[in-house]
This record gives sequence, structure tokens and C-alpha cells, in this order.
Amino acid sequence: PPQLARPNLIETALREKPPQPVPFDWAKSVLTKPAPPPGRLAQLTEMMKYDEPGGLLKYGPMPPELQKFKEEFLGHSSAPKESARTGNMFDDTKNVRKPPVPPVRQKPRLPAEILEMLKPPPVPGEGDPIDELDAMVGLGSVKDQVKKTLSLIKLGKARDAAGLPRLELTHHLVFTGNPGTGKTTVARIIGRIYRNMGLLKSGHLVEVDRGDLIASYTGQTAPLVKEVVERATDGVLFIDEAYSLAQARDGHDNYGAEAIATLLKLMEDRRGRLVVIAAGYRAEMATFINSNPGLASRFKTFIDFPDYTSEELMEILLNICTAAGCQMSMDAMRKAAEVMMKIYHAQNPGNGRAVRNLFEECVTRQALRLDERGQYGAVDLTMIEAGDVPKLEEIRM
Repeated sequence: PPQLARPNLIETALREKPPQPVPFDWAKSVLTKPAPPPGRLAQLTEMMKYDEPGGLLKYGPMPPELQKFKEEFLGHSSAPKESARTGNMFDDTKNVRKPPVPPVRQKPRLPAEILEMLKPPPVPGEGDPIDELDAMVGLGSVKDQVKKTLSLIKLGKARDAAGLPRLELTHHLVFTGNPGTGKTTVARIIGRIYRNMGLLKSGHLVEVDRGDLIASYTGQTAPLVKEVVERATDGVLFIDEAYSLAQARDGHDNYGAEAIATLLKLMEDRRGRLVVIAAGYRAEMATFINSNPGLASRFKTFIDFPDYTSEELMEILLNICTAAGCQMSMDAMRKAAEVMMKIYHAQNPGNGRAVRNLFEECVTRQALRLDERGQYGAVDLTMIEAGDVPKLEEIRM
């Protein structure tokens, strides 16, 4: 029925006569007649006329209201770049679909404790030596004693600056403890701390033992000691197993007394330019220092290095693995933890030195395993398996 007939919107729109293009007066460069506000379909038709080839010459520039409609119709705030060749808005290059931009991967947010564990160990010789000392595994009592010594030195420098009576402080130290407890590493750090505090010019470390200070023939010990002290001047002289200087060998002292006397004189002559750290076992070092009044008056500060616990030994091993770019499987970690327990309870604990030897043995066995396999990937180069971990009796303590 006619009353139910729905109007054909498309036919109605097509029957609508679009407005004629506005003629452009090139002489006046203005529109000769304002364009009436067209409908949406008429605006689209008008826009297409201006964008067809030669439209600019035929009709002139697009009116501002039509330009605004074009921008809204195309869905962006600025007009698209037209083709440099034709000026056609339907240039095929605009229809090329751009590949989707992959989403930016967000870094996982981890707790501060985990991030601290994942940090690589500090590189020796770089950064603040106090921070490097704090970063060492265990050694809580050592760190406290070192900081007390540094506080005392700062107090003495402040009193000197204020013109107060000078405190007669000695900066020489005695390190006691078993081998592998970090004495040499801490001595090197102290040298850098003394340098930063202005006590030493260089702060370098010269490490020696009995064989570097005592000669085999008469008259050669004193020059040998002088040469060593000359190398250590403005730095730290670290004497490992210093008690052996006073121990008799083959029924006589082997010039140990001469070495001690020469060392004491040079320490006095190089006051302010030399720091001596004597290290060794607890009981032997106590006997050595008390056996000579000159030693007792110069070495007043004792710092004891306790043995590492099994947990600290395991932490040291994991730090060494991280520094070397290696990782341990869960089975390898379990086996290594058992070895650490045995090292801790051994009669002569190897401490950090034994851990280093264990890691080197692990890498050696890993290399042999991969060589026998013949084919391996990048992960295999870094993974230490349970079979690579040696037993306690297979480690050099």
C-alpha cells in the first residue's frame, strides 16, 4: 500500500541536486559568491570535485569550511599529504596498510630483595671502597672493627684541624684467622680507604711472606727488607704468616730477627707513608706480637676474621658463578650445598679459597662433559650440572 511504502533514501539523496562549484576569480583572489551550507552528501561530492586532477586550477583553493569537513571526514586533525604528482586524495599510496606496531614489553617488576640478589658483584678497585667492604659476604665483626678504626682516624684528623693535642695513633693492623677468610681482600680495600682519607698517597698493596723478607745468606736480609719496603712506600705492606719471621728453622732463626729489626726501623723512618698489616693464625700472631716490644708498640689493633658459615660459603659460590656468567642446576646446587657443609665442619676449613677451587673444578668437569658430548648449545656453556660438582676429597683445600 502507498501509506506503508518506505522512502528510498539513496534515490532521494541522488535526486538532490548538488550545488554548483563556486567560480574563482583569479584577478581578485577571492570567492565571487559565498557557498551555501550544503548537506553531508553534497559536501562529500563538493570535496571530491576539488580533489580530482586539475581541481585546483579549475575551482581554486578549497573553502575553509569544506577543508574542515574533509579533515573530519578523513578522521584526523590535519589534512593528508596529497600526491606530489597528481594532487589526488585517492592516491594508492595512502591505501597501503601499515604493519601493526608491536606492543612495548614492560619489564617485570621484582621485589627489591630479588633485584639486590641479581645485581652483579662489584668490580674490585672501582667505586667506593666502603661499599665494596659492605658488599663482601659475611665478616660482620670485621666490618664493624674496620669502621671503628676509620672513625678513630677521622677523630684524630679533626682534632689536628682544631689545634687540639695530637693523638698518637698507629695505623698498622694485625689480621688473625684461618686462610681463605678474606684478609688479603680487606687489606687491599683498607689501602684504598686510607688513600681516600689522605693517610696514604697511593694506597696500593704489596703482599709478601717470609720468603720475600729473609735471605739465605748473611748480609742479604736487610737489603731484601729495604727493597720490599721501598715498593710498599705510600701504600700497604701485607705480610702473610708474619709469625714465621720469628720461628726458628733448622735449629737457628735464619736471620728472622734481622728482618724484624730492619722492618721496625723502616716503619719508623716511613711514618705516615707506610702501613703494615701482619696476618696469620690467631695464637701464633699473638705470640709473635708479644715477643718483641717494638712490635707490640706498633701493632695495637687486632681484627679477627671468623670462618665462613656453610650458608656464606654457598653465597660466595653463587657470586663467583654470576661473575663468570654461569648458573647451577637445582641438583648441582643441592650437591654443592652438601659440600659446603662438609667444608665448614672440616678440621682445617678451606673457606673462600676452597670455594674458588671448587668452582674451578666444576668448570673443568663441565668442559670435559661438553667435549665428550660433541654438540651443545649456548645454555650448555653456562649450565653447571650435578655431575660437574666434585666431592670434598677432590677439592684442593
